[in-house]
Amino acid sequence: MTKQEIQQRVLQGGKPIAFNKFGWDEETKTFSSDEDNLLLDFADISYYTFITGSNCIFKTGSICIVFHKDRYEVIELKQDKTIKLNGCDIKGFVVMSTK
Repeated sequence: MTKQEIQQRVLQGGKPIAFNKFGWDEETKTFSSDEDNLLLDFADISYYTFITGSNCIFKTGSICIVFHKDRYEVIELKQDKTIKLNGCDIKGFVVMSTK
């Protein structure tokens, strides 16, 4: 996927995230951003890595890894899920739904 295609899957305030607010490494399939409050829709995608701030919502395929930068926490998602990272002062996440 190109960086432009990734941008369309990540919303901030209901709009695609600004191009300069995230990084994308196509070789390692890694999305990274220091931003909070993102909605990342990768529901049909597996084997991706995400590095973000707090209060982000992820719709992912299986075998994805989320790095919560504010908490230095790693979350491995082994099945299709929608989760929301907790705030920077609370470890963990909330499962919003599973497929």
